[in-house]
Amino acid sequence: MRKIKISLCLWMILSISCSEKKTEKNIDKVYSEHIGNTVFNPKKDDPNFKFCDSSEVHHSKSKIGYRGGVRAIEREFLDNYIFEEQFQDFSGSFIIRFGLNCNYETGRFRWEILDRELKETFCPEKMENHVISIVRKLEGWEHLRIDNNQPQGYGYIKLNFEKGKLILS
Repeated sequence: MRKIKISLCLWMILSISCSEKKTEKNIDKVYSEHIGNTVFNPKKDDPNFKFCDSSEVHHSKSKIGYRGGVRAIEREFLDNYIFEEQFQDFSGSFIIRFGLNCNYETGRFRWEILDRELKETFCPEKMENHVISIVRKLEGWEHLRIDNNQPQGYGYIKLNFEKGKLILS
């Protein structure tokens, strides 16, 4: 009887263990390709920005670049960024996420401001507004074409600052 109980317990442990691994694999498979849609917010978003087909918005598979690469973004940024003394208290990063539709238009910008330890923080509001307005005006975004389709999806940009000045890559 004791052997049956031990066997039964081992069988249950193995069954649970296998089912948990199967579930973890399923979750990884299902969710690894999605980071979530950015829902339209009338207080933040341009009502004219629309995805061409909202059922076909790519997430992690979306390959978004900028004409001229990172150096072109830095050039655009440096041409438009006006440093102010109050900005020098900020050292950290802006991580800005945005949507790019099939017409190469951007919208639905969301951002986080992080300190050097990658913890959420604040910077002067004027600096935040200035940085975001420059990023919103960048017009060289492009994506790879997949099977002659014009994909649309989400991309992000990370800007690092030291004492309020952009750190070039």
